[in-house]
Amino acid sequence: MASPFCTINGSPTVNGVNVAAGSTVTVALASTAGVGPWTLSCVSTDDLSSAAAINATLTINPATQTATFTAPTGGNGAALIFLSQVNGGMTNGSVDPTQTTTFGVFVLTSSGQRLCAFNETLEGNLAYGWVTKVNSVVRAGGIEGAIGPTGPTGPVGPIGQNGVTGPVGPIGATGATGATGATGATGATGATGQTGATGSIIPQTVPISTGTVSTSSSTPVVFGTFVFDPTQYVEAGSPTFVFEGVLQNANTTETAVLALTNLTHSSTAAQVTLTGAGATSPTTGTANITVGLPGFPTASCIYQVSLAVQSGSGQVSCLFSGLYINY
Repeated sequence: MASPFCTINGSPTVNGVNVAAGSTVTVALASTAGVGPWTLSCVSTDDLSSAAAINATLTINPATQTATFTAPTGGNGAALIFLSQVNGGMTNGSVDPTQTTTFGVFVLTSSGQRLCAFNETLEGNLAYGWVTKVNSVVRAGGIEGAIGPTGPTGPVGPIGQNGVTGPVGPIGATGATGATGATGATGATGATGQTGATGSIIPQTVPISTGTVSTSSSTPVVFGTFVFDPTQYVEAGSPTFVFEGVLQNANTTETAVLALTNLTHSSTAAQVTLTGAGATSPTTGTANITVGLPGFPTASCIYQVSLAVQSGSGQVSCLFSGLYINY
């Protein structure tokens, strides 16, 4: 009767066979009598091996009913379960379990132990199966226990020698400036200097036309213009422009205006107004007409002196004899 039992490198597989890591392993049917088709494949391994990787190295020779594969390498060991089947698992057209079997092939660990494979039963030991692997570990001292707690820290060892002094680091940034020190004592008063000569403020004449000017028009009649340069005069007190002469309107209804205009800034600097009843300023004789200068100019200005009728239609006149600055 045909049998699926095999040998590994010539040894029977009844209790599994140990092979060398990385070696080429030969599998053969123990008997070819009555055997037709034969199939062989790795169906299960340990947790670090792969059945697919083993089958990738498996080569079957149908003519000789033998096969070869490469054992896993490394010192971690390996456990491989193979399934061998002859005649398609059938006898006389019926399924026959005796035509199919499994067996184990093992690569020992570095400590000489066999590993267990997934779904392993009796492939490593026909009588007791995988129990023998576990018991051998227990009898040898048991499974390694959990790591105990860390022991207390040992005493501090002696202080080692000082190392070589490292290079000097770069100079740090300049610190903040400290607080200002207290003010020193006042020095002695120096000797009084010599008294200078007493100065004087002299009225400054402004050059301009003189004479009598008359008009009945509201359009100003210009006496003249002049440039006033403040750097040529002495600033003191509240300066005024002083007109020398008499301003008079002939009738009772006119209002006459004697005006001083700052042409540089387009503004009226000062003016004198006479209204009604033949008024005269001053009321008698030839005298001065004073108008205030609003602030001493800080830069050169062009001034203009003019006479005009502000209201009414009569004639007004000004007997004008001069203009100067008074302080």
